[in-house]
Amino acid sequence: MSGFWQEALQNLQDKLDERLDGAGLITTVKEKTASAIVAARDTVAEEIEAFKAEQRAFVERLDEEEAEAAAAAPYAGRRGVLPWAGAADEAALEEDVRALSRDERTFCLPPPRVAHYAFDLDEARDVVAALLEIDPELSRARKRLAPRLSEGDFWRNYFFACAELRAARGVDA
Repeated sequence: MSGFWQEALQNLQDKLDERLDGAGLITTVKEKTASAIVAARDTVAEEIEAFKAEQRAFVERLDEEEAEAAAAAPYAGRRGVLPWAGAADEAALEEDVRALSRDERTFCLPPPRVAHYAFDLDEARDVVAALLEIDPELSRARKRLAPRLSEGDFWRNYFFACAELRAARGVDA
């Protein structure tokens, strides 16, 4: 028995011993009370275990739903994946992605509102750093457009254009 239940039972037994006469009556009340306390403790323990199992199942379902949503979401530079990774013809897609760097509209045109494109610059930082090293045109475009566009808008627009290329080639389908 846990400390709390043990102490409660002992206090109850002590009080009963003080107030009741006759060993038989005290023993019967003690036994009934003790069994009621033990039953209550066991019921609470079972409920806690059932709750924990339900909570674990809920967390697993959430993890599965998040994984499915991430897999279904358009490309946004997450998890260190370069824009051309996973394409049947990575070299051709890489060439198309690099061509985006030479077109200023890539960075200045935001995604349409109906696209509901979710982009998190913090999640894409590793890919951004890699792309800046790989593609000098991208680095030049960033420096050229920095006064006109925020960092977040620049990269959101760029990664949306990359997502469009990937979708057109069926990479994320």
